[in-house]
Amino acid sequence: MKISLPAILFTEHQPDIRNQVLVSNISPEGLTLQTDLILSLQQQVGLELETSLGKLFLPATVIWKEEPCYRCQFVDVLPKTASLLNQWLFPPFEP
Repeated sequence: MKISLPAILFTEHQPDIRNQVLVSNISPEGLTLQTDLILSLQQQVGLELETSLGKLFLPATVIWKEEPCYRCQFVDVLPKTASLLNQWLFPPFEP
């Protein structure tokens, strides 16, 4: 998905702080996020993404960075969340 959307970022170092980020290039495997926070490679993060199907919580690992952009790969996503993400990214075609 090429559009940019707002999301909430949680980090393992500050799990109670909600950081606003912008996400793009969303796929079933991961996404790109843009933030003023400094993240490190292999850092574990959590993302809360508001979709038409409700809020999705997506745990991820930072796998690439070129500040302020970071590519994250989803890890340990619950099966129900993965299913909802796929439904949101690839809705059924209705002619």
